[in-house]
Amino acid sequence: MNSFIHGVPMQPGFARVSVDGPIKGDSLIPVPVVGEIETVDQDVGSHVSWPRDLIIINAPSDAVSIISSYMAYLHSKVHENDNLDLFAFCDPGATFTPNSDFEAYLFNRLKEGNPDRLFFLSHNTNCHWILVLMWGGKIFVLNPLPRSTTFPDLEKTISRAVVAFNIQAGRGNKAPTVKYLSGCPKQPGGIECGYVVMRYMKEIVMDSEMSFLNKWSAKSRKSSCSRAELDEV
Repeated sequence: MNSFIHGVPMQPGFARVSVDGPIKGDSLIPVPVVGEIETVDQDVGSHVSWPRDLIIINAPSDAVSIISSYMAYLHSKVHENDNLDLFAFCDPGATFTPNSDFEAYLFNRLKEGNPDRLFFLSHNTNCHWILVLMWGGKIFVLNPLPRSTTFPDLEKTISRAVVAFNIQAGRGNKAPTVKYLSGCPKQPGGIECGYVVMRYMKEIVMDSEMSFLNKWSAKSRKSSCSRAELDEV
C-alpha cells in the first residue's frame, strides 16, 4: 500500500506517529519535509514518519477504561432521553487496532439493533485518540490535532465491515463515503486528545438539532476546546 505523510512516501520499517508535544523540540525528525517541517517542534499537531524500532507503545488499558466509562455515562443519558434508537457506542478496546478482529467486531455490532443509528467509534492511532462516526451510510472522522491528516488503513477496515454487513443484510454493496470534519474543536495542548474525543461525543448526544455536521465541516470554524469544557468532561 502506498502511504504518504506531508507528501513524502512512507518507507519500509517506518510507521505514522502523531506528535502531540515535544520532549526536545529542536530535534531533527527522521524524514523531513525540507524547508517546511524539519524539527519535532514544527510537526507538533500533525504526524511524522518514524522508525518502528524506535517507537514505544504504552499500554492503552487506562485510557480505554476511562473512555468506556464515559460512553456508559452518555448511554445512560441517551436512555433517559429515549434516544436509544438514535445512538450506539462501540467498545474502544475492540476498535483500538484496525485488524481482522476490529472488522469482525464492527460487523457484529452493526447487526445489533438499528444499523442506521449514529455509531460512536473511538480509535487510538499511534497513542493519539480520534473519533469516527458512522451515520447514514457515511463515515465522519474527527481529529483533535490541529493539522489535517488521513487514516487510510482505518478507512479500509471500517469500509470492509460496513460493506460485508450491507451485503448480508440485503442493503447492496456500496462502500460508505468518508468525510473529515476539519472544523471540529482541537485539543489545546499536547495530551488532551482523549478528553476532546469524549467532549465530541457529549456535544453530539446533547445536540437536539444534530447541527454538528454543518458546524464542524467548515475549515474556517476551527477552534480549541477550552479547559473549562474539558474539565466538565
